[in-house]
Order: sequence, then structure tokens, then C-alpha cells
Amino acid sequence: GVEPQVAEELFRHYLGAVRYQDALLGELLDALSVPGLDERTLVIFTSDNGALAEERGGSGTNAPLRGAKGTTWEGGQRVPCLLRWPGGIAPGTVVEPMATSGTPSASMSRNAGTDRIGPPVAYSQSAAPLRPFMA
Repeated sequence: GVEPQVAEELFRHYLGAVRYQDALLGELLDALSVPGLDERTLVIFTSDNGALAEERGGSGTNAPLRGAKGTTWEGGQRVPCLLRWPGGIAPGTVVEPMATSGTPSASMSRNAGTDRIGPPVAYSQSAAPLRPFMA
């Protein structure tokens, strides 16, 4: 385990990072408040992996999931993903099936009318859970 003083310091750093991200996201959303722009803009907020394991210098937790960053266990792979698109997704919408990080790229490429952007075709199949919200 981590000593209480170290844990407190790590938690303060974590809170600082969360506050900073919150402030920047607020600035972004304020910039989108131009009439018509907000309704046409999809904002994606996600992460690329779970928390780094304590034994590798990390201080986060993926509980109750098994594993951490750098593993193939769910705790290293599964992350939240928030989508905001006032003109395309109803507030409070929850999608239960899991998707991959390639899902938004494939869906956005399709919506832009091109197959030149985004991941290989295999990833586009993973977009199925989000298709009703991004058509």
C-alpha cells in the first residue's frame, strides 16, 4: 500500500488534473455556443486505457475490474466514453453494448461521406452499437 502522506499528495495531483480538464472542457463547450455550431458538433470525451497499476508507479484503480494499463484484462481496456451532440444524440442516452475506440472514427468517416478517414474496415463493424445515434 501507499503511505497516507503519499496517497494524499497523489490525490491532490489527481484533483488538480480533473479541475484543469473540467475548465478546458468548459472553454471548449463555451466556444461551441455559436448559434448552429453546437448542434452540428460531436464532442467525444474518453480515455485510451485504464489506470496504471500501483506496482508500475501508478496510483489509480480500476476496481472492480481486473487488470490495469498495459494489460489485456478489462481493467486495462475498458474506459468510459461520453458523447455530446445536441443535434444528434438525446440527453441522457445510454448505450449498453461495448464499442472500441475505433467506433467513433468509423462512424464519423461514414457520416462525412468518405471511407478515406478512419480505421480499417474491421473496426467499422464495431460501430454497430452507436449507429442509431450517429446516423
